[in-house]
Amino acid sequence: MGTRLLFLVTAALANGVALAQTDVPAQLRVEETRASQLMPILHHLTDIYGPRLTGSPQLRQAQEWAAQQMRSWGLKNVELQPWEFGRPGWHNRLTEISVTAPFQAPVLARALPWTPSTNGLIVADAVILMPPGMPAAGRAPRRTADSIQAAKGGVAEPPMPKMNASPPLPTRAELLAYLESQKEKVRGAIVLVGPPAAPEPDFIPQPMRRTDAEWMALINAPPGIAPGSSTRPTVEDGRLTRDEINATIAEFLVKNGALARVKDGGERRGLIRVESTNGYGATPQVPGVTIANSDYGRIARVLQGGTRVEVRMNVQNELHPDGSTAYNVVADLPGTDKSDEIVMIGAHIDGWATASGAADDAVGAAVMMEAMRLLKTSGLKPRRTIRIALWGGEEQGVYGSQAYVARHFGSFEHPKPGFAKLSGYINLDHGTGRPRAATYFGPQSGAAIVAQKMASFRDWGFMGANTASFRPVSDSAAFYLAGLPSIGLYQDPFDYLSRLHHTNFDTYEEVYEPDVRIAAVEVAALAFALANDDKMLPRFDANDIPSRDPAAGPRARIRPPENHGEP
Repeated sequence: MGTRLLFLVTAALANGVALAQTDVPAQLRVEETRASQLMPILHHLTDIYGPRLTGSPQLRQAQEWAAQQMRSWGLKNVELQPWEFGRPGWHNRLTEISVTAPFQAPVLARALPWTPSTNGLIVADAVILMPPGMPAAGRAPRRTADSIQAAKGGVAEPPMPKMNASPPLPTRAELLAYLESQKEKVRGAIVLVGPPAAPEPDFIPQPMRRTDAEWMALINAPPGIAPGSSTRPTVEDGRLTRDEINATIAEFLVKNGALARVKDGGERRGLIRVESTNGYGATPQVPGVTIANSDYGRIARVLQGGTRVEVRMNVQNELHPDGSTAYNVVADLPGTDKSDEIVMIGAHIDGWATASGAADDAVGAAVMMEAMRLLKTSGLKPRRTIRIALWGGEEQGVYGSQAYVARHFGSFEHPKPGFAKLSGYINLDHGTGRPRAATYFGPQSGAAIVAQKMASFRDWGFMGANTASFRPVSDSAAFYLAGLPSIGLYQDPFDYLSRLHHTNFDTYEEVYEPDVRIAAVEVAALAFALANDDKMLPRFDANDIPSRDPAAGPRARIRPPENHGEP
C-alpha cells in the first residue's frame, strides 16, 4: 500500500469514518498493520502446544485454546465438533540415544509415532538388516538439466563407476526367506533396517520465491495431472509395496524379540522427516526411532566393517485411548440477509510430531484465525455467514474435514440440505510464503471470480487463479470429493517441501512474518467478498462434474493417497 493511501485510511479510521465496502481490502491492510495478532497466535500453537499429533493431549489443548481465543473476539457458535479417529492418541515424552562403543557420540533422533516405549534405559548391541530390494530412505533432489550441469561444475564427467540400477522390490517369499535367516541376529538387539542413504547435494536449491512468469505458467497450464499431484507409485505384479515391506519387517521384529528399530532419516544436514507408522497403534511394533543420516551411516559402516557397536537408548512414549475421538474447531462470523448461506475458510491444526509443526500447518491455522479476527475487529458485516474450521486428522488422510463434510453437506451424489448452502471453501496449507495464485475446483467462471476478487492484491504479487488441474491434497480434497467448490491458495516455496515439510526444522523460527500477515489480509478480503456477492460461487452440474469412477482417468474425482506430500 502506498504511503499516501495508508495515511488517508488510517486517518479515516482514527476519526471514526466508516470505509465503504469497496474499500475493505484497504481497511483490512490497515488493521493488520495496526494490531496484528498473528505471530502471538502462532507462538501459542507451536511453542506452547506443539507438536500437535492427532489424538494427542497437545492437539486437544491447542484446539481448546483456539476456541477460547475466538470466543474472546466475539465470534459465534464456537465449538469443538467430534469425529471418530478410531485410534488412540500418542505423544513422546523422552528420546535419548547415544553410541557408547567403539566410539562415544550422541545421536540425533525422533521417535516414530504410535510406537511403544523402551523398557526404561536399554543398552544393547546394534545390528543391521539388509533385506533384498529394500530401498534406501530419503528424498532425491530435483534433477533438471541445469542442476545436472551445475553438478558437473563445467568439467567433463568425473572418472566414477556407473551407479547400479536400484534392485527390484522383493516378493513376499524373497523377503520372508531373508528374514528367516536373521532371526537369531535380531533377538535382544537394536536393529537398523536397510542400507544407509547417500543423499545427493541439491546444486540448484529451489528459490524462496517463484517468478511471476513461473506463476503465470501454472495459472495458464492446461487441465491434467499437474506436478506435485498425489499419485500412487506403481509396483510390479507379485512384488511388495514399501508399506508392505515395512509391515512385514515390523511383525518380524516383534515376533523375534528385537528391542528397537532404527530408521535412516536419509537426508542431508541433520534433517529428519517423520511421517506415518503402520497401523497408527493397531499393528504391533517394537520401539522405533528415525535418526539423522550422518549418524545412521556411521553406525552402519562400522557394523558392515565387522566392528561391534553398542547403543544406549531411552524412549518413553504414551498412548491416549481417549484420542480415538478427535475434533475440528469451528466458529462463525454470522451473516445478515443471507446468513443461512456459508463461506468457509480453513486449515489443519494437527501436525506430525517431529517438531512444533509451524509451517505445516500451525501457520495456516494462525492465518485463518487472524483473518476472522480482522473481519470481526474491523466491524465488517458479511451478508453470508463466514465460518472458520481448524481441522484435525489432515496428516493421517484428511479425516477431520471429510467427517465434517459428510456430516454437514453430504456429497453431489447424496446431498444433505447444507450442500446447497455452501458457496465455497478456502484452504491454506503450503507453508510460510505469501499466496501467489489460487486453484478452483469448479467451472472456469469460478476461477475468474476468484481472480477478480483478488485483483487488489496484485501489488503483493497475487497473480491469478485457474481451475484445479489435479487432484487436490490437504483439506481441499474433502470438498473436492464431495463435489463442492473449493479454493486452494498457492504460496511461494520458502523451503516448504525441501526442508520443512514433516521435519525437525519445522519451527516458529522458519515462519516469514511479512508473508503470513499478507496471507491473513488476503484470506479475510476474499472470504468477505465472496460472502457479499449476490450469487454463490458457480459449481459443477450433473453434465460436467468429474466422475467418481477411477476408470475415468486423470480427472476422476477419487481420494488422494494417504501420507501425501502437498504440492
